[in-house]
Amino acid sequence: MIFLDKDVPESELCCTKVLHEVLQEIERRSESFKRLTLKEPAFSEVGDDCGSTGYMRYDEISVITAKNGKTWALAVGKKDKSYVGRGMLSDLIAIDLGRERFEREQKNIFKVQASHTSSIKKSIFIAMESGEIVAQSYSIFYDYARGSLYFMDSSLILKNRQSPGQKGVTVTKYRPEAAKYLAIDVMRLIFGYIPC
Repeated sequence: MIFLDKDVPESELCCTKVLHEVLQEIERRSESFKRLTLKEPAFSEVGDDCGSTGYMRYDEISVITAKNGKTWALAVGKKDKSYVGRGMLSDLIAIDLGRERFEREQKNIFKVQASHTSSIKKSIFIAMESGEIVAQSYSIFYDYARGSLYFMDSSLILKNRQSPGQKGVTVTKYRPEAAKYLAIDVMRLIFGYIPC
């Protein structure tokens, strides 16, 4: 079951929208960022089951340069329709681009690293159909992301909201401030500091 933004009151955010808002907040606070559209989408494998493979798809990336000159590519991916990785909707991925400055090379590095079999390990957060935002144990960011989610103020999470038109089905929703909270933690994680 996928919950669309039109199903969510303006005062609440669904999990995929939170990930988009996290990325926008990071862009807003960054000293240097640019959004690049990929001519051909990048794909990261989320799982494989007897020859059937599930993927996250990335159509654009945000390239963000920290004060120390290190460059990161962040993107929100969208899960394909395959049954592999069922339950996942989207993810927020972070890939270290080193000190690469040329857009074409930044796009190539992102595509190569995203298409690497273990690329889902570079997902900071994953948005689930249940509405929850989770940190997967196989992610290189797991300990940090899990702590971030664990210490999130419970007032930012609106659990067990009934889904419109679906009796007995509940989903987790978030207050808009949740995106700002998670963005600050992501910036602390990848930059080592919080831009104003």
